[in-house]
Amino acid sequence: MIALLVNGTAYAAEFSLKAVAINGVPIAPTSSPTVTPGDEVETEVYLAGWGDELPGGIGTYEFKLDMLSGYNSGQNGTVLPCGWDAPPAAFTPCESPDDCSPEYPVCGDSGCQGLDHDPTQCAFVNVQHPDFLFAGLQVIADVSTRAINYDYFGTLFESAIVTDDGTPTYCGTLRLSVASHACGIFSFGFVPESTFVAGTQVPPKAFPGLGQPLVLTVEPCVLLLGCDPGHCEIDARIPHNPNNVTERYNTRTIKLEFDSSAEAMTSADFQVTLVPDSGVLTSVSSVTADGNAATIELNRRIAARQWTCIYHIDSRRQCCVGSLPADVNWNRLSLESDVTRLKDNLLGDVEPTLRFEQCDTDRSGACLPADMLMAVDLLNGAQFFEPPYIESSLPVCPPQIP
Repeated sequence: MIALLVNGTAYAAEFSLKAVAINGVPIAPTSSPTVTPGDEVETEVYLAGWGDELPGGIGTYEFKLDMLSGYNSGQNGTVLPCGWDAPPAAFTPCESPDDCSPEYPVCGDSGCQGLDHDPTQCAFVNVQHPDFLFAGLQVIADVSTRAINYDYFGTLFESAIVTDDGTPTYCGTLRLSVASHACGIFSFGFVPESTFVAGTQVPPKAFPGLGQPLVLTVEPCVLLLGCDPGHCEIDARIPHNPNNVTERYNTRTIKLEFDSSAEAMTSADFQVTLVPDSGVLTSVSSVTADGNAATIELNRRIAARQWTCIYHIDSRRQCCVGSLPADVNWNRLSLESDVTRLKDNLLGDVEPTLRFEQCDTDRSGACLPADMLMAVDLLNGAQFFEPPYIESSLPVCPPQIP
C-alpha cells in the first residue's frame, strides 16, 4: 500500500477506480483495461487501507471523480459518463431555455444541457452490492451529478462498527461511454480535496484518501504518419499555363500515410485550412483508400502564395503543402538568389540535387537551363505571371500537430 503524506503524516486510505465490465460482460476488476471505440465500460470504486487511521471504525466516505481532466485526455475523442449530454468543460447557468444554445437547448440541473442528458442512470451507489462498505446496515449513499466531476458519498446511520479487514470494499458505480472516434490513453483520477474517510466519533475525524486512477486504453488508433507531397514542402513550379491563367497546374491530390488501414475513411474524416486564409472555400471531394494510404482529392487545386493543410480529425495531425513559384531554395521567399540556386544545381554544385518540385520551374519534366529563364519570368511578372513573384513569401509552415 502506498501511503499519502500530508503535513508530514502518512495516510494509507486508498480509493481505486476499476473497470468491472465491458459492454455488459464482466471482467476481472482492473485499473488498466483496454477497450475499443464505441464500448461501454462499467467501473466501480473500491476503498481499502483505512484501518490505521480509523481503528474505531469508519462512518463516512466521500470521493469526487476528476472527469474534467480525463474525458478528453486521450489522443482523440472523448470518454464520458453515459447519459451525460451537457458541456463537459464548463457549467452554463440558465434561468430558461432561452439562455441556452441549440446544441444544449434544455435548462436543467446541469445548466444548459442536451435533450438526452440523464446522468443518474449511469452513476449510483448500489447498497445491495455484496462488497458494499456498509452492507446490511442503515446508510445514506448518493451521487451528485450536477457537474461532470461526480461526487459520491456514503454515511452510516446506525450504531455499528465497520472495521478494515484488508479487503477492498465497494463504494460506487460509474458507467463510461467511449466515443466512436476515441483513441489513445484516458486517465480518470480523484479530486484530492474532496476525497476522504471519517470515523464515527462526534465530531467525526476525517482523513484524506489516496486515489488510484483508471487508465483506459482505447485502440486501435489510426495515426497520420506522413504525406506526399511531404509536410511543409513547397512547389516552386509555375502554377498555371504561362499564356492562360485558367489552365492551372498545381496539384489537387495529396496522398496520406497512416499506421493502419484507411479503408473506412471518408471526406468527413478531414478538414481543410488555408494559411494565410484567402476566404476561398476548399474542401475534400473524395478519399481513395489503398491499404494504409488514402489519396485526398480537393475540390480545387492548391493556390500559390499559400499553405493548404489537410487535417485528419482522429489523429489530430495535419499535412500542409505550399505553393510559391520560384522559391527554389525552399526558404519561403522568392528572390534572385533562387535563380543562382538553379544554376548551381545544373553545374552539380548542389548536394543533394534539387527535387523536380524545386528545379523544374517550367514543368517540362526535366531540370534544364530553360528553368532559369522561367524563374526570371516568374520573379519579373512576365507573360501572365501577375503580380510578380519577386519577394513573395509564405508564412511559417503550420506544425503537423496543431
